[in-house]
Amino acid sequence: MIAITTSSNKSQFVLNFHEKVIVLSFCELLSFRNKIDQIDIVSHFYSDHNAFGIEIITLCNLQHLLILETSDLLKLKDIMHSIFTEKAEKVLY
Repeated sequence: MIAITTSSNKSQFVLNFHEKVIVLSFCELLSFRNKIDQIDIVSHFYSDHNAFGIEIITLCNLQHLLILETSDLLKLKDIMHSIFTEKAEKVLY
């Protein structure tokens, strides 16, 4: 399961990535969004140097490492898009 929620401290966000829980500040969330947005889906599928279809992302100054499969990447792109729209809710996805 992948989800991002707001914590009781409204300036923090909680990323639940397959039972791994990571607390993010707003700046860290923006950085994470930029990393996710920079991954091109077309090159993810058709690149010679990505034969296994995974992406590796670091978070919070290299404190966390996420290994994303294609389904994880698509889900995170969708979640990030929903967070930064007007219809974002407390439980964002």
